[in-house]
Amino acid sequence: MIYDQIEFPVFVIAIIANIALGIIVLRYAPKNTSRYLFGAFVLSQVFWIGTNFAAFAGNNFLWLARLTMSFASLHSFFFFLFIFTFLENRRVITTKLLVPLVTCLLLILGLTLSPFVFEKLEPNQFGELSPKPGPAIPFFGIFVGTCILWAFYSLIEKYQKSEGIEKFQWRYLSFGLAITFFLVLVFSFFSFVISENLSTVRLGHLYTLPFLIFTTYAMIKHR
Repeated sequence: MIYDQIEFPVFVIAIIANIALGIIVLRYAPKNTSRYLFGAFVLSQVFWIGTNFAAFAGNNFLWLARLTMSFASLHSFFFFLFIFTFLENRRVITTKLLVPLVTCLLLILGLTLSPFVFEKLEPNQFGELSPKPGPAIPFFGIFVGTCILWAFYSLIEKYQKSEGIEKFQWRYLSFGLAITFFLVLVFSFFSFVISENLSTVRLGHLYTLPFLIFTTYAMIKHR
């Protein structure tokens, strides 16, 4: 396939674009909590697509697949916290909210690095060596799904209340994030869990491009 010849350059471009976006935001955004959470979100995204790509390119598929799940957990966690705090002029992250979230995150991180999420490698229906989902894979899905759905609920709520330039910021951010997470959930998580299809899982770096494009456009056009 033609894409096989350009997959690595496209991956490198996606990594550079993610890092550049994170640096720009950390450099120029207002010095508040959401700025650092956005940086953590982008950084976890870089590690997620990096380990995902390395899993298919290297020899330690099982361990890199487990590590990919760990960064995916961090990715959804920081995504929720960023959306929850973005454009807020008051303190919204309380100890009452953070303690149970962090506790759940640590439990999920421990599970993703254990055989409870991916037990071992075994041939799938396509004859490829594939990680076998373990008994804790539903807990991973529930945690990630809850973070994403809660974040989008907060995002929609804030979009409806926003006006003027803030409404444009939320609109473009919403489009990019919605497309990216739809692609990730459908072609990375559900495609693997339901049909054991690995061909779309390896393209995680491509799924981040809508987020990068819409966020960059919003930054350039609406600051």
